[in-house]
Amino acid sequence: MAETIKITLELNLNEEDLDRTVKRAARYGIGFKDMIEGFIADLSGKQRRNGSDESDLADAWMRRSYYCPYTEQTFLSFLMEEGYDPDEIAKALWLLENSYESLADAECKEESDEISDEIEENLLELEELFTRYQQELGVRHDMAEAFKGIYDFYCALERLKGKKPVFTVNDSFWTLCLNAEDGNE
Repeated sequence: MAETIKITLELNLNEEDLDRTVKRAARYGIGFKDMIEGFIADLSGKQRRNGSDESDLADAWMRRSYYCPYTEQTFLSFLMEEGYDPDEIAKALWLLENSYESLADAECKEESDEISDEIEENLLELEELFTRYQQELGVRHDMAEAFKGIYDFYCALERLKGKKPVFTVNDSFWTLCLNAEDGNE
């Protein structure tokens, strides 16, 4: 079983909702904290869940409450639906930035050419993902902003877990690297 971590959240609830929810949990013999943890476990569909039916119902609640077919899908939600992990995208961006830095420090043409080829290959992969997103959903967005949104999500998730983001990308990276080919010609 995965290790649990302790997080602190500030919830904005009105007093009546809080009162009714805490009492509802007590009616079933569980604490408010245990109820929230159980719901999150069911929603994640992974470890410590209460069962497959509960996970299915939690997922159905999430879709009915927060998914609207008229709401524009973000690049982050598109990639996650496609099975991509935001951590891996953040790592790819970090590696791309490091490649650009290595290119500036290259000592010979052969090393420079090798790094340039690596940058081109990695950038092409990211551009292809972004182009597919735009084509499949019929949207036009700025590539740098879309990838920065994924990176910001990764950083926020790491902070929520009480960690510092492992993959750090400088602000200048977004305009230097990704805006050159942003798909908005």
